[in-house]
Amino acid sequence: MSGVGISGLIANLPGTVTPYPTQDPNLELGGYRQVADATARDAIPAAFRALGMLVTLQSTGVTYQLFGGLTNANWIVYKGGAFKGLYYVDPTFTGPQLGSQSNPFTTYAAAFAFAAALGLTNGRICQAAGTNVVENVTFPTTGEWELQGQSTPGNLSSCVITGNMVIGASASCRRFITDISVTGNVSGNTSAGVQRITFQRGSVSGTTTLTVSGAGVVRLGSMGGVPSANNNIGNMAYTFFVGAVAVQGTIWASTTQFGSTVSMSGRCSMFNCDLRGTVSFTNEANDNNTISLDTCLTNGITFNLSSTLGGSLCGIGASNTNLDSCTFNYSGVAINLFNLDAASAQSLWQHGATLTGTLSFVGPSTMAGKNGTGATNNIGSNLLTFKSPIQQIRANATLTLVTPGTDGNAVLNVIYTDTLGVSRTKSVTSALNIAGAAGDEVQGSLVFTQNGSTQFNYSVTGIVTPGALSYNYKITLEPAQ
Repeated sequence: MSGVGISGLIANLPGTVTPYPTQDPNLELGGYRQVADATARDAIPAAFRALGMLVTLQSTGVTYQLFGGLTNANWIVYKGGAFKGLYYVDPTFTGPQLGSQSNPFTTYAAAFAFAAALGLTNGRICQAAGTNVVENVTFPTTGEWELQGQSTPGNLSSCVITGNMVIGASASCRRFITDISVTGNVSGNTSAGVQRITFQRGSVSGTTTLTVSGAGVVRLGSMGGVPSANNNIGNMAYTFFVGAVAVQGTIWASTTQFGSTVSMSGRCSMFNCDLRGTVSFTNEANDNNTISLDTCLTNGITFNLSSTLGGSLCGIGASNTNLDSCTFNYSGVAINLFNLDAASAQSLWQHGATLTGTLSFVGPSTMAGKNGTGATNNIGSNLLTFKSPIQQIRANATLTLVTPGTDGNAVLNVIYTDTLGVSRTKSVTSALNIAGAAGDEVQGSLVFTQNGSTQFNYSVTGIVTPGALSYNYKITLEPAQ
């Protein structure tokens, strides 16, 4: 095919202003063009066709490419086109629905169906800010998909789905729901893999029921800030689960509020979470599973932990977590373990928690302690620490003579209420001769059982005539293993 040579650009006449374009792309050989529909695409003459040419249908917004030949059988969807798996939904929109931001779909179903028609298995669907889509949303069973609300920052109710959501996935697929509030129930399943289901900065008013097979992980919530010194985490970018949550598998949760019951199996890790209902943990199929709580609020709730696996671990690890007035019920044949840092241990031990079942403790060995220097006489009953749910406790104590006195044999005592409800005062140290030499010291340890109903006190008794006496003392409490 011969051509006509030119020595410059094709342009309008110099000095003229015209509304007319210099060329029509639909009259070129190959290249890119726009036609009305598939019929017009197929009617493009062979003389105008070239391998790789692109044609967009104005009726649907889909772009096609000639690949491997020049016949109509060679048209394929161009996946590098304008949408690339990104679609928009606005239920208030009227007009041609193309999935673009200016011409969005009105339902999620339409967006999923459009993507499927293009052969796409991955994509993101954005919901317009301040809209309410009244629809039961069901994800495709293949591919990786995200529903993302274009919410106003801090306004979780800006994008709402009024209905239920089914987010089931086949092997190796992931689901993301971001900045969207669901008024109904959320359910689904996923296969092994990290963060196969992720729900962040949104809310679910109904129940949430998820099944995770193998080593799969469900991610609930996202990092939204750091709590203040008094564990005030109410102003973060939270994910809210108003109804009951049941996950048969592993949960990673952060910056999430659980307003009702939580049931799970598999390892569970929670950071900056607020739990307000009963937590049930059943270790039936996986060994060495625990609940890990880091900087969480759990005031006054009940934990039910059980396992049918002998020799496995079923327990709670906590750091910087408020366990005030909680109830912990252990059952089954697993090793039931508390692994607590100092702050969590103090919260558990000092504010009326209730423990049932066989369990053991690791972490800080000291429940509470008191020490003093330069005491000059007997010390009456003083608070050692608040009541503790632990039945069997060990007290460790030391008395050290600094300046000898005149007469008496001092002992350091612990005061508690035994399992019969009787107040007891028992010496922990042996007797210290206050008329002895500076540096004389006595020590002692006492294991006792108590009913958890009252606080612990301590006292020093036995000094008859102080004289120039001064002494140092120290007493601590710890769980008796």
